Amino acid sequence: MWLIICLSLWACQSEDPLAAGRRLLAEDRFEAALPLLEGAGPEADRHLARAYLGLARYDAALAAVERALTRETEDAELHEIHGTILTARAFAQNEFRNTTDAETAFLRALELDPNRAHSHYNLGVIYAHHDRPEDARAAYLAALSIDSTLVAAHKKVAELWRRSGDSQAALDHYVRATQLDDDDAQAFYYVGVILRDSGRHEEAVTAFSRAAELNPHSPQILWGLGQAYIRTGNREEGRRVLERSKTLRQQDRDLGSDVTPPAAGAVPVGPAKAHHGLGLHRAVRGDLEGSAREYRNAITIDSTYVDGFSGLGIVLMMQGDYDSAIDTLRRAASLTPDDAVILTRLGLALLKAGHLDQSRKALARAAANDQAFPELSYTRGLLAARMGNLDEARAHFGRAVELRPGYRDALLNLGVMSMKTRRYQMAADAYAKLVELDASDARAHRYLSDAYQKLGRIVESQTHRRHAEQLRAGETQ
Repeated sequence: MWLIICLSLWACQSEDPLAAGRRLLAEDRFEAALPLLEGAGPEADRHLARAYLGLARYDAALAAVERALTRETEDAELHEIHGTILTARAFAQNEFRNTTDAETAFLRALELDPNRAHSHYNLGVIYAHHDRPEDARAAYLAALSIDSTLVAAHKKVAELWRRSGDSQAALDHYVRATQLDDDDAQAFYYVGVILRDSGRHEEAVTAFSRAAELNPHSPQILWGLGQAYIRTGNREEGRRVLERSKTLRQQDRDLGSDVTPPAAGAVPVGPAKAHHGLGLHRAVRGDLEGSAREYRNAITIDSTYVDGFSGLGIVLMMQGDYDSAIDTLRRAASLTPDDAVILTRLGLALLKAGHLDQSRKALARAAANDQAFPELSYTRGLLAARMGNLDEARAHFGRAVELRPGYRDALLNLGVMSMKTRRYQMAADAYAKLVELDASDARAHRYLSDAYQKLGRIVESQTHRRHAEQLRAGETQ
């Protein structure tokens, strides 16, 4: 991290520190912006407050904005930032009703500038937590009258309409949210809920499927998808998805329906669990740096929040920082020593770092607590293959596929291990399932061709070889 900061400083040497810090802040690079803004003098206080807020350092953020307000008492933006920090701090402490000063700050911002959409939105958040639904709805609609693209406001007002029984108004706003942001799993989830409850089951499957694509680890989303499948008559797929949802709930992975990052100026989600959800959202979208920041915010707010450490460990692994991932996952494992999910992730990090014996021990501990976790069997297969135990690896990959029949990575590796151990029919079955799952997978067709050739099924081998070549040719065009 210090290397990143130093490089940022080097790149910005020719810039004014304030301008450079603001540029980094606009890119959500809060840690890199911090040293520049801290040395930029009083003019930087408003921007410094936003940087501290982005890092969940609420007291420092409050001090910075209050310094700025002593100099510029009539600045609407500063009052909005002040209210945002106060609200975020209260939410982080699970004190959702301790927002009187924040409400005053937002009202003052609107008194100075009535067209501040985020102040209206943030007041809506406060009113909703004070059980003032009419005031909350009015505030959200006021925000949308100023900025009709504010996704968070569409979702908030939709939820209020849904609770009051106006399903069509709720659906209109949720659909508008998905049109503005087609990566918003939460909005797609609630579109699915409303469509399902109104008997539009095929459309509900489409909405739930998109939500599940964006957040495949949410039991809530998978439960909705499974129910929708059953209501369309696809009972087999419905039962499979419901079983996956049940498994995730048993592993205490109820991540909810996902969280959408608030637009600049909106209240950052507060409790550690909400930051964890935001970290997941950013990770799914490929924003690993932003995801790591949100997971760090979660554990800054609550140093015992296991899922924050676990999520951060996965992101660090994805970034190739295996040593930091191992340290982070060990911290998570120390908080919940019997958690098979965390021990599996630790085992994978140790495997990627080349610590094979330590990986074996971590995975053995995981297996002692939960034999029904497909990722555990898959990771044990990777370790066995790395250690040259091909028959054992094949058995583990086979078990992973038993637990999750559509587990593509496990199917691929099951096929590879089966070929290497001369179990050609088993390999062909695995590759055929891959082709069934995705007929456009050129590699699966090629591997299936190889397996059929070993079995003497020459015509089928040639057919899949041609499919593979056609698909590869299409990829290069």
